[in-house]
Amino acid sequence: MEEHLLEVATGEPAPGWTLRPYPFLRELRDCFQDEFRRLPQPYKELRPSATYPVRLSAALEELEQRLTEELTARCRPLGES
Repeated sequence: MEEHLLEVATGEPAPGWTLRPYPFLRELRDCFQDEFRRLPQPYKELRPSATYPVRLSAALEELEQRLTEELTARCRPLGES
């Protein structure tokens, strides 16, 4: 009963509640197979001979730079007042 009141009061489910039903195992398998089928063959090997290219988008690089500057300005080195 308390959990239902928490949901009504906050608009969020109580901790530990699922937000939607879990998908069936068949759906999960189908989704994996579709995604795996799109992956180029060199990346499907157990011991890959190629590395999958991963990079930050321009927006993420800008966010990283801005946050680094903000945190650097906010934090002082030890010993400084």
